[in-house]
Amino acid sequence: MKKTVFVLIAALLLGAAAFAQESNFSSPRPQFLAFDLGAGFGYSLSDASGYAIGTGQLGGVVNFGFKIAVLDNFGVGFDSLIAGSGSAVAPLFAGIRLAYNIIPQAGAAIGFGVTGFGGSPSAPALSLGIYGDLFQRRSVLTGITTGFRLRLDYIAPAGDIARGAFVFAPAFSFGL
Repeated sequence: MKKTVFVLIAALLLGAAAFAQESNFSSPRPQFLAFDLGAGFGYSLSDASGYAIGTGQLGGVVNFGFKIAVLDNFGVGFDSLIAGSGSAVAPLFAGIRLAYNIIPQAGAAIGFGVTGFGGSPSAPALSLGIYGDLFQRRSVLTGITTGFRLRLDYIAPAGDIARGAFVFAPAFSFGL
């Protein structure tokens, strides 16, 4: 697992270096690096999902992620979603997320990683999602950006796409 994380971080940094861009800080969107922190809720489509909670509401879903802006409308980063509450906590998704802004305020994303579905802590997983960026602002003095993001994702084990979960996870984002 440590080797995989190292390889993913190295690939992200090399990708950012290969597509480094000059910034004039005129856009309210992050142009180099951004972090997302959020919490929401999810709904599992199958009682065989491996969650102690079973079919239905997954409890709270916590989101943490970071991304590197490769192009003006394309970013690559790491994303993690953890579902549940109390003693019934399960990793929904952890992996690489590729995000493309279709219009300046909204876009689509696809992720490749691992999940805790089916009781296995490292089953391959896919994530498909849409997002919208609201209330974005860039500080004139520091260049730091802040914003509020709404996102809807479908996360499923790679071997059984029908046995997934929908996740709505609003997030606060900040970056450069």
